Amino acid sequence: MEGVRLITEYLCWFFQINISNVVITKYSNLVDPVAVIDWVIRRQNKLECLMIESKKAERTSDKTARDILSKINHSANVLINFDLSPNFKTSLKFEGKLLKIRNGHWFTLDNLFSVNCSILNVKRTFLDVGDMNEFLKHWIASDLKFKEINIKMTEVISDALFSEIEFVKQPKDVERVYKSYDGLTTIYGGYDIQRNDGLWATIDSNRFEESIDFRMIIWDEQEQ
Repeated sequence: MEGVRLITEYLCWFFQINISNVVITKYSNLVDPVAVIDWVIRRQNKLECLMIESKKAERTSDKTARDILSKINHSANVLINFDLSPNFKTSLKFEGKLLKIRNGHWFTLDNLFSVNCSILNVKRTFLDVGDMNEFLKHWIASDLKFKEINIKMTEVISDALFSEIEFVKQPKDVERVYKSYDGLTTIYGGYDIQRNDGLWATIDSNRFEESIDFRMIIWDEQEQ
């Protein structure tokens, strides 16, 4: 750790730059990843990207995961792939650009309510249709900055998802193109809902049939 720190400090001084990314992969030989993140935060407070995953064939301890997740708001873009205990729970706050969690069995509705970013992608959650109905009602009454939300749920039932929510169901021959973080994507049909401030969003119903994905696209005024 000390050698990496000294080399990094020298390179930042020489090129007159800050650290932009911290990447800790399953092959990284770090005893304490929290110490690395703490050092970078003390040094400059903000990062462009934090990417971290559990060591190969090892489970990340609950304490380490909580410590790391408590610091993610210091990064604009965060990608997390932890192998955690089945009972892991934590509070979470994120207001950056992108948050991607590959193993989100611990990700609760309360966690979702504490996120306000441009792009959210969470896999393997236990969020159900009732949770997402509550989130949609929350979004309608909010000024959240989401542009795209992708969440793998336990099930998607449209009647329950839109309970007590006004929507417009578009026929499948209605095609709309939006620019996601991984390129241009076409939505066929879908359910349109409107926020109290007039902003429109579409929930991609094709994902209901193909999988148990909740995909929500929030349109700019010029796109809708």
